[in-house]
Amino acid sequence: MSHTVLVDVKPGQTVPVTVGGTGRSVKGHIAIPADLVDDHPSASGISWLKTRNEGLRRYTTRARDHVPSITYPFPLRPDGSFEVHDVLPGDYELEVVWYCRAANRIGIPCGTVAHAVHVPTPAQGGNMQAIDLGTFPLIRVNHLRPGEPAPDLELRLITGEMIKLSDFSVGLVLLHFTDIGWDPFAAESSRLQDVYRRFSGSEQFQVITANLCADAGLAQRYASERNFGWVQGVVKQESTANVISAFGVDRAANIFLLGPGGTILATAIDKRAMESTVAKALQEP
Repeated sequence: MSHTVLVDVKPGQTVPVTVGGTGRSVKGHIAIPADLVDDHPSASGISWLKTRNEGLRRYTTRARDHVPSITYPFPLRPDGSFEVHDVLPGDYELEVVWYCRAANRIGIPCGTVAHAVHVPTPAQGGNMQAIDLGTFPLIRVNHLRPGEPAPDLELRLITGEMIKLSDFSVGLVLLHFTDIGWDPFAAESSRLQDVYRRFSGSEQFQVITANLCADAGLAQRYASERNFGWVQGVVKQESTANVISAFGVDRAANIFLLGPGGTILATAIDKRAMESTVAKALQEP
């Protein structure tokens, strides 16, 4: 939600609240490849500015830690330009997902933008004209299929070490993409717990969560509060767009099963089918 204001009101009190009117306008341009427009005339994008580390604001278990989260959705014009009004100073994520129509489907992600931007505080009595964020290229989204090799992936563990997906090329890997700031992670966490508990004794099986929130501290806190025992890592902020493009994922949960050597065995695994998919691959009843 944009322009969220927290108010502490005691019985009998009246507290004045100002909502909006204190921000700046920002503008910019998304460079969309011509074929993604010409070949897909019904294509459309969803786009927003959101405050950094929104997951802390949305999923904290301690009310005293809650601070307002801010999201500014905005439309893209046909030429890729955009303008967002009344944006408060601060650090934001500029995100765009471009959907193209496909046979028998409303749309599939075919392009993405994920970029950190800063909206400065104007000097006292300074210029309040719109800030031009510049041009951001739309990165094409790949769509992986079973039998193809998985792209390599570098993650920062919540303990601080760096790992690569290729480090786990022996055996099976259940690769789970999520963003705890945007995705209702609890929807699949219980299923992941069940899968991990059942198969974690096998040396031929590993679960890895790749968090797109890019905040190792937040991911560590979230995992420790829920006693997640499997590998927890975060994607580096500057790599987010490339990872989304390479794996064809978005901010919702996306689950892959990889075989020896990183070969993709299954994609877009439904949370209800995780356990049976892994059991079949391990040839367990």
